[in-house]
Amino acid sequence: MTSHEMHDYPDGRRVHNERTAKPGSAGDCVTDETTPEYFEYLDALRESGATNMFGAGAFLQTNFGLGRQEAGKVLSNWMKTFSERHA
Repeated sequence: MTSHEMHDYPDGRRVHNERTAKPGSAGDCVTDETTPEYFEYLDALRESGATNMFGAGAFLQTNFGLGRQEAGKVLSNWMKTFSERHA
């Protein structure tokens, strides 16, 4: 199944996203292929100052349709790798 969605970024960009989801998963699959998109979104969210980043999981859930656990995993990986990605 292919999901076509528009994602609103904190900096005002709207990005069309097309990703393949397993039937019944509702798009909750976090893969290496989608991680850069999530990290880019989280970077923009951080720069916008719209939220404390410990609350950013809810933004991932709303804007990407991730489940709570998946959003938590993405956010945790984003936090763990932030310094090396922004060195």
